[in-house]
Amino acid sequence: MNKEFRYSDLFKLLPQPFKVSKLDFVNDGKTPAYSSDTGNNGLLGFVDREAAFKITEERPVYLVFGDHTRTMNIVHEDFCVMDNVKVMVPMVKMSDEVLLYITTCWKKAIPHLGYARHWSVAKKVSFELPVIESNDINHEYTIDDIDYRYMQERIEELEQERIEELEQERIEELETYLIATGLNDYVLTDTDRQTLSRTTAINQDTIVTNDQSNGPIKFRKLQIGELFEKAKLRHKRPFDKAKDTAEYRTNEFNLPLVNAKIGDNGIMFYGRSQDFDHIEKSIDIIQNGIIATGKVYVQPQQIGVLWDAYLIQAKFEVDEKCRRLFYLAACIEKTIRPIFNRDNKATWDRVRECEIQLPVKNNNNLDFEYMENYIKAIEKIVIADVVRYKDRQILVTKQVLNNQ
Repeated sequence: MNKEFRYSDLFKLLPQPFKVSKLDFVNDGKTPAYSSDTGNNGLLGFVDREAAFKITEERPVYLVFGDHTRTMNIVHEDFCVMDNVKVMVPMVKMSDEVLLYITTCWKKAIPHLGYARHWSVAKKVSFELPVIESNDINHEYTIDDIDYRYMQERIEELEQERIEELEQERIEELETYLIATGLNDYVLTDTDRQTLSRTTAINQDTIVTNDQSNGPIKFRKLQIGELFEKAKLRHKRPFDKAKDTAEYRTNEFNLPLVNAKIGDNGIMFYGRSQDFDHIEKSIDIIQNGIIATGKVYVQPQQIGVLWDAYLIQAKFEVDEKCRRLFYLAACIEKTIRPIFNRDNKATWDRVRECEIQLPVKNNNNLDFEYMENYIKAIEKIVIADVVRYKDRQILVTKQVLNNQ
């Protein structure tokens, strides 16, 4: 059964001798400063001063309440606080699991008031906690009757369920992605290893392998303009950033648009497909930007372009997975990034004249098979890293929970 309690039945509110601000933060600070921030357990930075609250045998744990956000963070270290928080200590010994259970019930009882302060409401609300039922119908329940064991076991049960969910999510998401990308077998084969190890020494325009069983790999220089042409794309009416683009994808604004942006594959906005010309299986070159000039991205999907970038199309047949484009894009960026900058824009007239070294067969035709195999092997390595990362995430979660 459950009974109602208030925070004052369980916690003691502490006075705050002083508060710190962001101006007190230093790179080599030793004392953490907690805030009402919702991220990183409320830890916002470090200061170079003595802690306002210290961990002792009598006070092994603190609870920091974020006034604006209703956050309730458990702290096990000496610390300072910033503005808009309240600091409390439990009046009875509680494990972290029990604290999590109680604070979850308490937070649910506090109405969300937006960015307004919540403490005036939080300190008055009642919330239900499980108690050990008494045979005496006139019994008045106190914190001594709270079923701490039930709360402990319930949180441990939820934690175990979360671990199982992580493992299941990892399996389902990974399998779905690998099947969709054709990489459900991400273990390197002997052929993959040979492909990755074949180029070892450069002799002018030819790179020779130490693996003579596969024969030497020949490379020759080609101008980028021999392989690609600039796509002629236009805006179908005068461009208006406020009306014609959305920063995030919506049902109406669903065409990705590239511009001078680092990250997110160069995509800065989303537009309406009826307002922009668009193509697929292209390479995006950023021609102007403070730090973006010369950055190159492969765009397998339908894509449009704004004004500080352009798209180039292959003069050769592009494979379904665009692995040829990924190989060539890496070669292009390696060549042009050191050459161009904001004062020397990476325009197509300049880039098309640049030369890149590419693998060729004995007949001097481009060795697209080698390019595809190389990128496929790299994809397998990346996917294997993702698998290991997910496994580490699950393992760390287990270790954290087991050490609490």
